[in-house]
Amino acid sequence: MHGLVNRLIEEFLRARYGESLWREVAVACEVDPRGFHAMRMHPPQRTRQLMTTAASEIGVNVGDLSEDVGAWLVQLEPVRRLLRFSGRDYTEFLLALDQLPGRAEMVVPKLGLPALTVIEDGGDSFVVDINGAPGLWAYMLAGLLRQMADDYGALALITVDKARGGIVVDVPDQDFAHGRSFDLVAEVGGRSRVGSVGALP
Repeated sequence: MHGLVNRLIEEFLRARYGESLWREVAVACEVDPRGFHAMRMHPPQRTRQLMTTAASEIGVNVGDLSEDVGAWLVQLEPVRRLLRFSGRDYTEFLLALDQLPGRAEMVVPKLGLPALTVIEDGGDSFVVDINGAPGLWAYMLAGLLRQMADDYGALALITVDKARGGIVVDVPDQDFAHGRSFDLVAEVGGRSRVGSVGALP
C-alpha cells in the first residue's frame, strides 16, 4: 500500500479525533507516532490494522469509519478539484469514475487505487464495481460519493453491496439543492481567468 494512503488516514484521525487518539492508535499498531512517510510502501495489512484499531478505540464500525475517511478526503481542496473535473453534474461524475484511478496515478505514481467499472443499471441507478479490491476501499469510496453528491447538490442513495464488493448509487434527484461553486482555475490574488462552473445555473 502506498504510504500516502496511510498518511491520509493518520491526518484524518488527527484532524477529526485529536493527537492523543492518533498516538494511541500508533502505539497499538507499533508504528512511529510521528507519522508515516508519504512516499514509502507498506503492506496492505497495515492499513487494515490502522482502521480496525482506530474504529475500536473510537467505538464505531470500521465500515462507518472508512466512509468518514472518504468523505473527509473530499473536503481537501486538491482532492475535490481532481474529482470535480470529472463532470459538470453528478451523473457525469459517476460515469467518469472509471478514469479516476488513472488520473490519480498521474498525480501520485504507484498510488495503486483499484480499477473501477461503472454500470448504468437503468434509469437513475448505477453500480460501481471495485475490481479486485473490495473491503475498506468500497466504504471509503461510498463516503467519497456521498460527499460529492452534496458538493454537486444531488440527492443520492448510496449502498455498499457486500456480496458484490461494489456500490449501488441511486440518484432520484440530480438538482435537489444548490451545489458548491467550482472554478476551472483556482483563484490567484482574488481573480480567476476562467469563469465559475457551478453545480446548478
